[in-house]
Amino acid sequence: MRTNWAISLIQGLLEPSFDQRKCLALEIVGRMLIVLLSRHSPVFRKMNRIFEALPDLSSSSPTSVREPLSDSGVSACCQKSRSVISPWKPQLARWLQTLLLFFALAVGLPARALAWDAARMLAAAEQMSSATKLAVVRLQTMLTKAATLETRAKLSLVNDYFNEHVSFAEDMEVWGQIDYWASPLQTLEKGRGDCEDYAIGKYFSLSAAGVPIEQLRLVYVRAQMLHRSQAHMVLAFYENPQSEPLILDSLVTEIRPASQRQDLSPVYSFNGEGLWRGVGTQSTGNSLASLSNWRDILARVRAEGFM
Repeated sequence: MRTNWAISLIQGLLEPSFDQRKCLALEIVGRMLIVLLSRHSPVFRKMNRIFEALPDLSSSSPTSVREPLSDSGVSACCQKSRSVISPWKPQLARWLQTLLLFFALAVGLPARALAWDAARMLAAAEQMSSATKLAVVRLQTMLTKAATLETRAKLSLVNDYFNEHVSFAEDMEVWGQIDYWASPLQTLEKGRGDCEDYAIGKYFSLSAAGVPIEQLRLVYVRAQMLHRSQAHMVLAFYENPQSEPLILDSLVTEIRPASQRQDLSPVYSFNGEGLWRGVGTQSTGNSLASLSNWRDILARVRAEGFM
């Protein structure tokens, strides 16, 4: 088989002396690079199918391991590691980001499409918990894949990711406050959040994956639920300023045009560039000056590695 050399290479890298963290690092690097290159080469498309079949170490707990593949033994080394894993180093994240940017440029993907600081994001996650570190690895893997996709596929991937990885919970239950806007890392750390947290996570993730800020708006709406109106937030994507927006929501998980969301009545919308009444085209002010929660969340996400 033409891809046997790829399996041999992976087996050579994953020596039994490597601990699970090193296995995880090599797996994530390999998957990210092959996802990027598979769009340009049939050989790498085959390699991508191999990697899709490999165990997903990033979804394991810090002390658990997956069983090796019975036919290839690619991850057999991970059976050897049963002890607590030492923390991942920020230098590895910087190396990973450098490799990603190099290969992105090599295959023609704009550097803007990988707009996050991997080292800073990992360092922020290390301050939270070991589970958050693994969540960040999964997030960065998803962002790297999203950066290679066409816009509609990119929207779907990010929308589904947060809808599947976050369970709904009120701010009072999660944060002990009536209204708290969590950063994407905070939301993934808790695994829970309200409508603002879903929308914020999708907004910054799509921006990191290369969607221009001017095409994204966080929209405060009144949602009709069980015959009553309730405050809610969604994310809107605009192909151009005059186009009908697509709505990314945590209530109705399918992405739909705004005209198909008659249950939503927009009140105001905003992004990093402006503030609008409803979903209009004429800006009515500066979102940073008008929304204190927005100022706070921008400072936090930048500290966490989002550009």
